Amino acid sequence: MRRVKQEIKDKSVIEKILLTSEICRLGFIDDDKPYILPFNYGFQNGAIYIHCAKDGKKINLIKKNNLGCIEIEQIAKIERNKNACK
Repeated sequence: MRRVKQEIKDKSVIEKILLTSEICRLGFIDDDKPYILPFNYGFQNGAIYIHCAKDGKKINLIKKNNLGCIEIEQIAKIERNKNACK
């Protein structure tokens, strides 16, 4: 990770984030394009659970290429400024 000061290594902090957040996004590979979907999720005993059907596009993509990523969304305050990136 490039910004080492922002990296979270403490497992208890990671678990707290996973237990208190509600939305995740899963990224899949669809041939040569990204395919991202939002989900509500559950976290228990070190595992993230996603509700989905037993078949469909995301299942087909996982079967075709099991590489992907997950992003967890925390509630955050957005800082607004007249100038972009301030």
